[in-house]
Amino acid sequence: MKVIELSYDHLPHHLKPRLLYLASFPKDTVLTISFLKAVWSAEGLVEQTEMKSVKEGMDNLISSSLVILFNKIGDEPSDQLHDLVHDFCLIKAREERLVDQISSSTPSFSSSDLMPRIVTIHYNNELLGLNNFVLFDSNKKRLSGKYLYSLIIDGDKPDDCLSDTSHLRHLRLLRVLYMDPSFIKVNNSLLNELCMLNHLRYLQIGTKVKFLPLSFSNLWNLETLVVENDGEILILLPRIWDLVKLRVVHMNTCSFFDMDTNEPILIAEDTKLEKLRLLEKLVLSYSKCIEDIFQRFPNLQILVFDVKESWDYSTEHIGSRNWIG
Repeated sequence: MKVIELSYDHLPHHLKPRLLYLASFPKDTVLTISFLKAVWSAEGLVEQTEMKSVKEGMDNLISSSLVILFNKIGDEPSDQLHDLVHDFCLIKAREERLVDQISSSTPSFSSSDLMPRIVTIHYNNELLGLNNFVLFDSNKKRLSGKYLYSLIIDGDKPDDCLSDTSHLRHLRLLRVLYMDPSFIKVNNSLLNELCMLNHLRYLQIGTKVKFLPLSFSNLWNLETLVVENDGEILILLPRIWDLVKLRVVHMNTCSFFDMDTNEPILIAEDTKLEKLRLLEKLVLSYSKCIEDIFQRFPNLQILVFDVKESWDYSTEHIGSRNWIG
């Protein structure tokens, strides 16, 4: 630990919280560089204007032997903390009230007023009952929830009632929310509560809803939207136009229009998402004119889509295209 601390102490000041942030994830977690850029930006640990220096900073962490670099995960470079470095970072992060973890053995927060910015919750069906799932209980007035910036939730798949009994609306300062889709599928009720968190910059969830709710317009600070929606096409318009800071939209399958209706969607003439860089994974049809819509994404760099023969998603698709600008 003393050797690791020497390496930590020699890091530039701005890199220390970025390293400690990695301790908010379980041991042996492999994280892509693009994911870290998104959550570091959402947390305020790096500004968008500094994105070009993120790689330089990561190279510094790697050269200090605090971070292990993997060549690729899919098509992206990724990294991981050694177990001993993870232990050090978690101890240090807890000392500085940056990160805390809740598991079966620690079902609730300390009563201290100095609450951590980042909390990871691992849910265990057998050892951590729903009554102790503090952050989901709006009736328990915990300062810990009110001042959270990041919340990461994973674990065993709970009872189906969890989405109905969960409440997140009191986490008003939350910037990063990751809810493991294998742990919980967000229903309409909980999704509307998430839409009250207008400081959110990074949102990753699983859901089976068909439309983004009207309240989604409240998330005007959102920069990254990741949705796992297997088996259901999520309709983007018209709500997505209100998310003017969006940079990344990643879904299993989505479309601009409702496939079950021919009603036109009126779009204001000057409506654009000028910051959007990645859009994945669209379902397009030859029978729908979408040229005008793509003109609304003037700075799009990566587009992933499926071309379908008709709006019937069950029909055999014609092909897939990936475009990288």
